[in-house]
Amino acid sequence: MRTSHSPAMAFAAAQLPAGEREPGGWRIVACEGTYLLSYEDAQGVPSMRCLEARELRIGPGRLLLGGIDHDSQAYRGFRADRIRSLYHVETGEWVERNVVDWLMKLAKSSARPRRG
Repeated sequence: MRTSHSPAMAFAAAQLPAGEREPGGWRIVACEGTYLLSYEDAQGVPSMRCLEARELRIGPGRLLLGGIDHDSQAYRGFRADRIRSLYHVETGEWVERNVVDWLMKLAKSSARPRRG
């Protein structure tokens, strides 16, 4: 069983500047693009999802990739620790290992300093 508490996630979360919003201690970082996800739900049932990503939500021990799910046409947040592999449609990048770490690096590179 994988956990979302990787050392890279803890380090990157501490290094991120505050997002545009901080509801309940969550940092929200813009993340755009179309992703194909191999996802496993809480019961262990696998599925393939297509997501128009909008944001990464970084919270206490959790990382969510949020956006518009093509199947439901509704906003969904997918737990990064349940994403088994990820394909970025625009770049052709395929991530089959360390998805949480890859998303944290993406969040860190996408983070914008808070305007004061």
